[in-house]
Amino acid sequence: MTSREFVWGYAIRREWPDGRHDLFGFAPDARVAQRRLGRDQDYWRGGPVRPVAVHVVAANATDVDGHPVDGCRRTGCPDVPAHSRCPDSLDRGQR
Repeated sequence: MTSREFVWGYAIRREWPDGRHDLFGFAPDARVAQRRLGRDQDYWRGGPVRPVAVHVVAANATDVDGHPVDGCRRTGCPDVPAHSRCPDSLDRGQR
C-alpha cells in the first residue's frame, strides 16, 4: 500500500466571490481532472450563484483529502493552474 502523502496529481479548485475556495476531485491523471473540470463548469454555468473561477491545479492527494469542504481561505493551498507548472500537463509540447 502506497502512502497517499507522496501521491501527486491534479484537483479542481473553485474560487468564490467572497475569497473562499474549494479544492476537490483528486485524480492522478490530468485527462480525468479535465473531464471533472468540464462537468463542474457545466453544473454551475446556469445557476444564479457561480464561482468566479474554476481550474485544474497540481495537488498532493493528502492535501485534497484533508481540505475543508465548506470553503477555505488558507493561502497555502494549491492555486496555480496545472498547465502552467506541471510537466505532464495536457498542453505539454504545444506552443
